[in-house]
Amino acid sequence: MKAIYFLSFQSVLALFLFTGCVSFTSFQTADVLPKGKITYTVSGSMIYSLPENFDVYQEGNQLASQLMIRKGVSDNNEFQVSISPNSLTTTYKHLFHKSDKFLTSYTFGGSYTFLASSFDDQINIIDVPVSIYLTYAPSNKFNITLNPKVMYRYIGDESTVVFGTSLNFGLGKQIKIYPEGIFFYDAVIGNTFVGGGIGFSF
Repeated sequence: MKAIYFLSFQSVLALFLFTGCVSFTSFQTADVLPKGKITYTVSGSMIYSLPENFDVYQEGNQLASQLMIRKGVSDNNEFQVSISPNSLTTTYKHLFHKSDKFLTSYTFGGSYTFLASSFDDQINIIDVPVSIYLTYAPSNKFNITLNPKVMYRYIGDESTVVFGTSLNFGLGKQIKIYPEGIFFYDAVIGNTFVGGGIGFSF
């Protein structure tokens, strides 16, 4: 138990060191929490914008961290809030299929991110994402989750659509570890986003 509290404390401290856009990440499976249960996930990701500087994506590469709080609100539904030093995301999640090894759910929500490298270089980003979670769980200590996502994005004075997916592996039982990779594409502006990270859920 002491190890869990120590990990939680260190993870929350690390959260405030890095800012960036976290709309691309997931760090979870398709499953939802039982009603009333709350979990916390602390994560960090490195996200590369290719090319690094292009039109409105002037911030280039981002090292992003976040704290995600999940709470079950009914048998098949949960509500999520994700917080980072420069962003806030709220998400509704619904589980619509669950068998012994396969789970499927969908989510929708909204996100606001503020990026600034100086007083003269500031960007406001509003994302409205919709996604599907597809999880294969052969055991309660290992699973694989694919999370295809499409989102309307308002960035600076540009409106665009971003789509892609994340892929993660869930390892462990009491404390879940989620190594994750992402690939997204901005269909209007033309940037590709790739990256990876790791999350700890408890």
